[in-house]
Amino acid sequence: MRRLIVSLLRGGAVSFVLLVPSLMLVDVASDATYFVLISSIFLGIIVFSEYFNTYPSILEFRDAPPFNRIRFLHGILSVYFVALVFDDFMFGSGASKLGQFSMFLGRILDFTGSPVDMLMMSVPSDLPKPVYQSIRAAGGITLSLSLVAIVSFFAYIKFTHWPVARGQFNVWVNLPMMDPTRGDDLAKRMRRRSQINIGFGMVFLFAVLIFFKTVSVIFGNALFQDLIVLIWIIILWGGIPTTMIMRGMAMARLATEIEKKQTQGATKSDLQAA
Repeated sequence: MRRLIVSLLRGGAVSFVLLVPSLMLVDVASDATYFVLISSIFLGIIVFSEYFNTYPSILEFRDAPPFNRIRFLHGILSVYFVALVFDDFMFGSGASKLGQFSMFLGRILDFTGSPVDMLMMSVPSDLPKPVYQSIRAAGGITLSLSLVAIVSFFAYIKFTHWPVARGQFNVWVNLPMMDPTRGDDLAKRMRRRSQINIGFGMVFLFAVLIFFKTVSVIFGNALFQDLIVLIWIIILWGGIPTTMIMRGMAMARLATEIEKKQTQGATKSDLQAA
């Protein structure tokens, strides 16, 4: 019964996070509303199934807190603050404390070559001022939250014995998409995937320039007229790289632990292949 209740709460929480922008901007007409609703139900069911079932499927690090807890906290804060920033600048004066603070972050982080600079270069210069300001402010708050999440997770794994601080760590349960019984060196494979994840995460932050430019050429300014779509693009712009970089950091730490296991012997390690 406890597993059922916890799984329902986790799945419901994920579904609710996806609905936050649509609930906060309920008066904004958007063709994406139904897609977001369907996506929230679908992801909620997936999360519920993952935590309710004994055997893992696709969700990673489900028994290795605080990885998913940091990701969830980062996600809900990003969704809430970005939606609030757009609501403030589009339907208010942008003079609220959050609006002023997010705009301050946007200006500070908008230096030459920065992700926010790439974001602002990618949007059309003839956008209405409230939309342009909203994108800059949302970009600043999103990037700041991403940096806080990454630094927090790095500090946690640096100063604790994660992931084995709470007991044995089962590689298969926490990384179900990775076969730990393959013949090649698991530590090298994890370190390679760690580098790939961190690399792609960094690239993704700057790839928004190409995406927005391409969409602008094809659809003009239509993309920037749908606030729900625009909000989710900025949220994903910060959220996907954050998840990839954290995943890379986690795999690098696991690779180190596996190398220790290989050096010290399996009987002295808290890591389990399956």
